[in-house]
Amino acid sequence: MRMMPYLRHLPLALFILLGSCSEAAPTKPVSKEVHRGWRITEIGMTRADHDSAGITEVAVSGGWILARSNKGALFLGKEGQGWKRLSLPDSSPASALLGWSGKFFVGSRYNGKTFALTPKGESWSDLRTEAWVKNVAVATMVQAIGVWRGQLLVTLGTLGTSDVMGIRSNLDLSSWQSMRSGFPDADLPIAFLDLDTVLLAATFEKGIYQWKLGDTAWTKAVTPIYESPAWGWIETKFPRAFAMLDGKVWGGFYNNGIYSRPLNETTWTKFAPDSFARKVPVDIFSMLTWRGRLFAAGRSHSVPLMHDPATGSWKTTDVNFCYDIYHEQSVCDYYMTLSMAASTDTLYAASGGVLLKIGWTDLP
Repeated sequence: MRMMPYLRHLPLALFILLGSCSEAAPTKPVSKEVHRGWRITEIGMTRADHDSAGITEVAVSGGWILARSNKGALFLGKEGQGWKRLSLPDSSPASALLGWSGKFFVGSRYNGKTFALTPKGESWSDLRTEAWVKNVAVATMVQAIGVWRGQLLVTLGTLGTSDVMGIRSNLDLSSWQSMRSGFPDADLPIAFLDLDTVLLAATFEKGIYQWKLGDTAWTKAVTPIYESPAWGWIETKFPRAFAMLDGKVWGGFYNNGIYSRPLNETTWTKFAPDSFARKVPVDIFSMLTWRGRLFAAGRSHSVPLMHDPATGSWKTTDVNFCYDIYHEQSVCDYYMTLSMAASTDTLYAASGGVLLKIGWTDLP
């Protein structure tokens, strides 16, 4: 039986570490010095959290911030207030996050379950996604959560098998329908981009797929191509993140960097860095738009990049990035930034196992 592709290709395999380790007292922050630029957000992680790869995902909704650790622990906070450690209602580890419409939607690593969290009052509701999925098992994990035209999207896979599933809710989240038809075998959507009449989905290893309004199945979308020294011009098969800014669709790829195309065109153009090429991540894992700018981050240089379409310029946001961790900038090249999210005035990045943040006024 085929193994799911993310067990072979996705460099973020850290999230499937399921071993247990004992809790300890929260670790002391490395630095209490207040300085300009990026800073660690002290959310109350224990030594066990740190030792198992720390924070790997962050989401923002309605001014609240929710962070997820590699082991599936949740940390809820708000700027200027304290942080609290949370657990899913069934005590299972969390596996995916989405902040949307004032709530957080959290997928479970077990049984195909998805929950909604209202942060004020910490009220949970069970969306019962497992009831709408065929062949659900204990090892059925929610892989990704997205939204399209007011409907929630959930993709799931069962570890150790080729069983993959995708479902879409109605507008009030009371029922679900399959959204699997047409997608490549043993693959599943891992990131989405809502383009109103078109939904784009990133796959693990099959390029970009699309679902157009009125369609009943996924179809292959035009995917960027690049020139390989060994194979000539070939397709970039490993998309990992999307964003939309200034009339352009942006895509981030594993091993192939950043591409963009005009919204109503199909020709992709690769971002070719110049003066700061060594500071550009090779593998892009996260992209977002915030206050009219594009941010992209990943591995092989973990500091997020920033693009201002008004000037056409690209900059690195390397303002004391990782300073709180080792007081040495060079160590950041060994880290990965896996996820980003932004509130009104603050950008958050799950990088190097910690939750870093930078204020809008501190950006270069």
